[in-house]
Amino acid sequence: MLEVLSIKNLTKLFPLPGRFFRTSRSTLRNVHAVDDVTFEISDNDSLALVGESGCGKTTTGRLIVGLEKPSGGRIFFEGKEVTDRLTDGKHANNVDRSDIGEIRRKIQMIFQDPYDSLNPRMTIDEIVSEPLVVNQLGTAKDRTVKVKETLEAVGLSPASAYTQRYPHELSGGQRQRIAIARAVILNPAFIVADEPTSMLDVSVRAGIMELFRNLTERIGATYLYITHDLAVARYMVQRIAVMYLGKIVEIGPTEKILANPLHPYTKALLQAVPVPDPEVQKGEPDILGQISKPIDPPDYCRFYDRCPLRIDSCAREKHPPLRDYDNGHCAACYVID
Repeated sequence: MLEVLSIKNLTKLFPLPGRFFRTSRSTLRNVHAVDDVTFEISDNDSLALVGESGCGKTTTGRLIVGLEKPSGGRIFFEGKEVTDRLTDGKHANNVDRSDIGEIRRKIQMIFQDPYDSLNPRMTIDEIVSEPLVVNQLGTAKDRTVKVKETLEAVGLSPASAYTQRYPHELSGGQRQRIAIARAVILNPAFIVADEPTSMLDVSVRAGIMELFRNLTERIGATYLYITHDLAVARYMVQRIAVMYLGKIVEIGPTEKILANPLHPYTKALLQAVPVPDPEVQKGEPDILGQISKPIDPPDYCRFYDRCPLRIDSCAREKHPPLRDYDNGHCAACYVID
């Protein structure tokens, strides 16, 4: 299968400004938002990044689409390195300047908040057609037809009832459909979906997820789906990567991870998933304390302070590397049987 996206040792540090955060006059502390992350997504594949708020999953998505510049590591798209091309547009490596626009057209993002991601001063027609205008695709008449087709494809029909309206006139579910329409109107090869249903009413989430799956299948797009909900990941993707404090601690096929979680953090996440049966009594997840701050974390296992299985040697060794336990089912832990 064609490897659509590959990231290798991707890292993003955010320096903490001001003398208050310095341990000495010459030392500046950093938030390790993403730390040495590596994974690949092939054609007709889909991957979910799962973890608690603050684990680095959204930052990973923003790095991939070029909204943040990496502190280290490399990003490859369709076999070409695009690490710096998405953020600064300069000519380097094997990416020609003429390719930059095409790469940007092929990679799109759907944001979490449908209330903040749409310009309130623009009509729906202007919002959805903007990618076509920016990329100078088609005539004005062609764009009008394309916007109509795309709006109806996302379930906003008839399109004429929406094109001249503004975002504040729509519901949350309708706004997210607009955001999806804007992302797919260019027929991208790869989409980063950043928790596109987390801010929506429960009654409309399933419809949006089904719409997203159908549309990506229709246009042949591969996607990275960011979520904190393993139940959503099970429905949406073929593979799952679990993140904790900037590190991937487990990655593998969805069914393998849900049926046989290897890392203690993944097990805790699964224990926290609600069961729709009032007769089932669920205890507290087997996890200690609160999530640590990602400010200059130690070299040893990030999960050590909260791990119920920790042993003394876990604090003496560097953070464990991902190890393959079952045909692509990998975990980063020294105490797995």
